[in-house]
Amino acid sequence: MDRESLIEFLETEFDGSRVRDLETVPGGARMGGTLVWDGFKDLDPIDRQHKLWSALRERFNREELRSISLLLAFTAAEVEAIMGD
Repeated sequence: MDRESLIEFLETEFDGSRVRDLETVPGGARMGGTLVWDGFKDLDPIDRQHKLWSALRERFNREELRSISLLLAFTAAEVEAIMGD
């Protein structure tokens, strides 16, 4: 899976979301980044990950999923509080 395919899928599947800082992890071919979506509001971190990975598993096969190392899930307000933007 390439970076652009993952971004397109996430931003389509999670309407109104934006993918931030999706980069290849140093020393490997795996990607990691952040999905910012206000639909995560009121969901616990584990429920956010379940929602995210459930959608990914419906779209991509096991081999493609191996190219993802980490996807953080935040709301826009949380990112603003953490990063100040």
